[in-house]
Amino acid sequence: MPGPAEERVTVVRTTDLEVTDLGTVLVLTLEPEDGSDRPCTLGARGLDNLAEALATAHERARGGHLASVVLTGTGRTFLAGADLHAIRAVTDVAEARRLARRGHEVVAAIADLPVPTLAHLNGAALGGGLEVALACDYRTAARGVRAIGLPETHLGLIPGWGGCTFLPRLVGPATALEIILDNPARNNRLLDAGAALAHGLVDLVVTAPDDGPGVPAEGGAHGLSGGGATEEEPPPRSGVPRPVIEWLRQAVDGQVPVARRVERPTGAHPGDPASDEEWLAAVDAHHLLAQARAVGGAPAYERALRTVAASRTRSRAESSPWRTTPWPSW
Repeated sequence: MPGPAEERVTVVRTTDLEVTDLGTVLVLTLEPEDGSDRPCTLGARGLDNLAEALATAHERARGGHLASVVLTGTGRTFLAGADLHAIRAVTDVAEARRLARRGHEVVAAIADLPVPTLAHLNGAALGGGLEVALACDYRTAARGVRAIGLPETHLGLIPGWGGCTFLPRLVGPATALEIILDNPARNNRLLDAGAALAHGLVDLVVTAPDDGPGVPAEGGAHGLSGGGATEEEPPPRSGVPRPVIEWLRQAVDGQVPVARRVERPTGAHPGDPASDEEWLAAVDAHHLLAQARAVGGAPAYERALRTVAASRTRSRAESSPWRTTPWPSW
């Protein structure tokens, strides 16, 4: 068993896929260093491993050698977020801030890749794991996935790797606050793949083999169509189902319309079509919950709500948890 401060390291396996009419797709597969079936998480070394893989991807993409980047996981987990086992052992404030910044830098590196990106949720995507997926341009999920969410406030934390910024611009402030605040307050409720599709978190749900051959994949809430995809044998070593790669090719080519509230929800300075009234109404509707939780000794709900409120007009960097500018007043 690992010691109390020992990180459960996640490594990144890289695979190149040559896709007709698209080009080279780099698949980054997150997997445990020890080869076990435990859920993948990100501590200091795991973040460095992912940052290194992303730096190489940036270099290849800028050189014109990549058409797209896909992230996925192994077993029953896409990514279970930050390595709380290691983080709980951190007693130095400077080290805690370094870890938080490193996570934000890694997510920003995904968002700023100069080629289309996709996260295929093969399994659970929780906390920072979902935020990694939200940094991608597209998201797909296997039908059997049953744990998608941002449980940070339930744990006394806030979504610190971009969830409070990306999610409202992707699904709207009201739906985002349902996922960030309401679901954790309801005994840490999580979404399955179908609910994530309905909420606009994912763009496509790929049917599982035991659903039978020829069952169509489900398109998302933004006018998507699956074109009869099923989860066939994946390409060698990549772990990504063939229908996902085909859907990506069609999406990049414009054959599959993927409507967005904001053209690039992960951009450094994204606008938002929501009016001030819509945004403030969503925030106001959650004041009582946040204040009640704070009185009860759980201030994370109020902090998360303030972060979402601040994200209305702030850039991605300005919305980070270590910002020095003041929070908005209620």
